[in-house]
Amino acid sequence: MKKLFVLALLVVSSFSINAQKLKEGTAHYKIDYNIESDEGGMKGMLPTDANLSFKGDMFMMETTGGMFDQKTISDSKKQESTMLMDMMGNKVAVKVTKADIDKEKNKGTKPKVEITNETKTIAGYNCTKAIVKMEGAEPAEIWFTKDLAINNGFSQGYDGIDGMMLEYTIPQKMFTMKMTCTEIKADKVDDKVFEVPSDYKPMTKEELMKMSGGGH
Repeated sequence: MKKLFVLALLVVSSFSINAQKLKEGTAHYKIDYNIESDEGGMKGMLPTDANLSFKGDMFMMETTGGMFDQKTISDSKKQESTMLMDMMGNKVAVKVTKADIDKEKNKGTKPKVEITNETKTIAGYNCTKAIVKMEGAEPAEIWFTKDLAINNGFSQGYDGIDGMMLEYTIPQKMFTMKMTCTEIKADKVDDKVFEVPSDYKPMTKEELMKMSGGGH
C-alpha cells in the first residue's frame, strides 16, 4: 500500500510539472524560402537556421547561415528589441522601442489578425492558426501556442497573437520566408545571453539605413 501511495504521488507530481508553462529554455527553427527566380544567388545569402533562447519576459533569436549572423534581444514586457549585427567586423546594435513600433504601425493600415479554429501540433505543442492581413501585401500565416510562457507576437507587430509563434510564413517583396520550430528544450539560460556586448556600437535605424545605402 505504501509503495502504491508513493507511485501515485510521483505520477501526480510529474503531471503537475508537465502542466506548468515552460518559462525558460531554447527552441530551434528551420528557415525555408520560396524564391521564384534566384539568378543572383540570393538564397545562399539568407540564414537557414534560427535558435531562440527565452527566460521570463526576455528572449534572444539568433539566425545563422548565409552571409552573416544576426541576433535580436527582445523584452516582451517593455515591447522593445535590440538587433545586433556583425557585418564583416563592423558591429552595430539597433534598438527598436515600443514608441518606434507604434510609429511604424501608424504609418499605414493596422494589420488585421484573424484567429482561426484550425489547430496542429508543432514540436510537441498544440498550436492555433492565425491569418494576418496587411495592406498591399500577401496574408501572413502564423501558428502560435499558448502552452509556453512567452509571447513574441509583438516583435512582428501582431497585437492579436497572444503566444509563442512556432511556425510563420511571411511574404517579402522578393521571396516568402517560412520559419518552423523543430525542437524545444527546457534548458537553463544564462542572463548574459540577453545583454548587449560592449563592443557593439549603438545605432539608430535611420543611421543603419544610411550606412547600408538605403537612406538619403
